[in-house]
Amino acid sequence: MEVRLTPPDSPLHEIFKSHENFGLKAHQELKRAERYCEFISLVIVSVRKNGSFPNEFDKRADSDDARLDTIYEGLRGFISKSVRITDYVSGVEDDKLGLLLVETPEKGAVSLVNRIKP
Repeated sequence: MEVRLTPPDSPLHEIFKSHENFGLKAHQELKRAERYCEFISLVIVSVRKNGSFPNEFDKRADSDDARLDTIYEGLRGFISKSVRITDYVSGVEDDKLGLLLVETPEKGAVSLVNRIKP
């Protein structure tokens, strides 16, 4: 039996860039996790530190929306490659990005955060 994985940048995963769609999916997954007694973790990534970008980002992005979108998409792409195919990554809204980690206990979520932290 052949198993095909959907890449994180596929149109299916693009739906969840919107925080509204991401929230609806999170609600569905939470109900499923409760029904089957499974773990689920939600990680919120703050893109800015104290109102500005960390040194790792281009500081000029604040004044250029196109550059800011490029940075956000690059960050989302990097994180998408760091999670499993069953996990969900939101887009960046209000300088926050959500990660929904299906069937993941707290220890697994902490491990992921340590892998993606600058």
